[in-house]
Amino acid sequence: MRTLRSHLKISKTIIWDFDGVIADTEPLQEVAFKRTLNSRRISYEDDFFKRFVGSPEVEIWRRLIAKRAIKEASIPELISARSKIYLELASHIHPAWYVAPILEESKLLSINNIIVSSGSKHHILTLLSHWGLTEFFSAIYCNGLPEELPLENKYDRLEFVKTHYAEPFMIIEDNIDYLNWALNANMCTVAIAHSLNVIPDSGKWAIKLPISRFASR
Repeated sequence: MRTLRSHLKISKTIIWDFDGVIADTEPLQEVAFKRTLNSRRISYEDDFFKRFVGSPEVEIWRRLIAKRAIKEASIPELISARSKIYLELASHIHPAWYVAPILEESKLLSINNIIVSSGSKHHILTLLSHWGLTEFFSAIYCNGLPEELPLENKYDRLEFVKTHYAEPFMIIEDNIDYLNWALNANMCTVAIAHSLNVIPDSGKWAIKLPISRFASR
């Protein structure tokens, strides 16, 4: 964490992803999808979720049902059913080991913490409140928030933050595409590795951290 602290000292804004970064929620997202599919006797490939990590839920459902005899009108009902399963699972886990130290240090340094995600407004707000973390984040840009801004996807949200908040930026992210976007924007990149992604040891990330304290770095 010593190297991370040195980067924090020169940062003005930290951009956090949510799923797979603030907590190891991606495996729970996968379980919730599978249980929802199973309850409706919808077949799927066992490893299907890996290619969807970081995608908006509506897009995932559209791609899942594209080759199946399921009407798109059923997507809101599928989302609602899966949401209940996911939040029940997520209520039993804790934020990743590095989250509290970074948030506490950034508070001392008056650094702005912002969440930029493809995830659900309901999920993010519910879990931040459950973990007692809401107060640390000055803004959340995700599906459904903020409602007054036409930010349709995560790249739009990232671009908005880049132009409306103070630099230097640090981004804490588990998706290679968004990490590369941040590199091109000259941001300090903190890459998070977990069981459903592959973060290469390319040397181009400022820092690489495992989401589990006990995983190999």
